Amino acid sequence: LWRYLVAARGRAHIEYRELHAKYGPIVRTGPNHLSISDPAMISEICGINSKYTKVWHLS
Repeated sequence: LWRYLVAARGRAHIEYRELHAKYGPIVRTGPNHLSISDPAMISEICGINSKYTKVWHLS
């Protein structure tokens, strides 16, 4: 719901930037959604040899 409201207001880019400034390069914005602002972290988290657990349909 939060992501929908932010997008509907046209402020998503501002809100996400503020969240990353406050909480760091990885921010959970929903139960199944991460916002990653550091490109190097994307391959570390989502890569094939990642140490992070993925949901069954992405494994």
